[in-house]
Amino acid sequence: MKKHVLFSVFFAVAIFFSANVFAQFPISSYDTPVNPQTYFTMSHASNPAMSSEKRKMNIDTTDPDTAPTVGYVTFLAYSLDMQTFKGPYTIEVGSSKTIAIDERQWGLVVLRLDGSKCNMSVYTDSNDNK
Repeated sequence: MKKHVLFSVFFAVAIFFSANVFAQFPISSYDTPVNPQTYFTMSHASNPAMSSEKRKMNIDTTDPDTAPTVGYVTFLAYSLDMQTFKGPYTIEVGSSKTIAIDERQWGLVVLRLDGSKCNMSVYTDSNDNK
């Protein structure tokens, strides 16, 4: 009986904590509305042909409102093995950022959104495609 209760508690805790581990959106995602705590992650099936060590993560931001407003978005890039963190970066909504990444699987989390709404496109590319 104790094993059953312990297993049930472990299962409930695992479900609770996994909600923040799994991404809401995959990398590559385009024009995705974001809020603080929006996650993007690479899946294990993402483009195996792009396995070179020199890759980049591209982040493009746009303001979905028609009225021009000034806003900023802060985000953090991280390897899914939690060994490497890059950022946090703060950019103006309407601008872009490119982050050099390696062959591991990566994720991105939006930490803060100031001033306006924001749509984000997050995708990867190899450095030789320029």
